[in-house]
Amino acid sequence: MTVLNADPDFFYRSVASNRLEPKLVLEGSSGCWWGEKHHYTCCGLNGSFMNSPGKAPERFHEELVDVAYLFDTARPE
Repeated sequence: MTVLNADPDFFYRSVASNRLEPKLVLEGSSGCWWGEKHHYTCCGLNGSFMNSPGKAPERFHEELVDVAYLFDTARPE
């Protein structure tokens, strides 16, 4: 799996140019939990991959802290 590196400079340039209050969104799981329980086309394009593996809470917390520090976000909401 390819993980893209965050670019805080781009983030701040975008926010400054639009005068928006910055928000960060993080995903705590991969896959589709809905499709795992209720099979439908959008989530089930690969029927053998219907499970929704969640991240370990410790891993998600580490990612949250890293991203909050990287983007100088005062507090998670």
